[in-house]
Amino acid sequence: MKGKGKGKKNKGMKIAEEATNKIDCVTKLGAKGPFEFDNCGLSYYCCSTAGVTIPESLKEQAEGGKAVDKPEAGDLVFFDTIGKGEINYVGVCVGNGKMVHAPGSGKMVKEAEFVNNTYWVPKFKFAKRYWS
Repeated sequence: MKGKGKGKKNKGMKIAEEATNKIDCVTKLGAKGPFEFDNCGLSYYCCSTAGVTIPESLKEQAEGGKAVDKPEAGDLVFFDTIGKGEINYVGVCVGNGKMVHAPGSGKMVKEAEFVNNTYWVPKFKFAKRYWS
């Protein structure tokens, strides 16, 4: 992850760091932290703690932000995991083609590769940046 300036972290890096700190927290539908999360609750919490304001709902998160072609640490990555042409999942990019995400109620927040992964690649739709 690249920072802006010597020894400084940009907000994207802060978002990614917060997401990484939440690995192994419990996932629970509708939860927005600080120790339980659903997928959009995790993105909302990580952005909020880094001082970046984003919408709470998945739909609004997907509609807002600035579209980016190459996701960087702190960007939100959006997926259609059920193949109905609708965004139904979000993760927090932590750099190097990886994301932290909340996979489903009762499971644990975890890190996963989404760039070279046969499960995630066909489901990936776009990435958005809320930080600058």
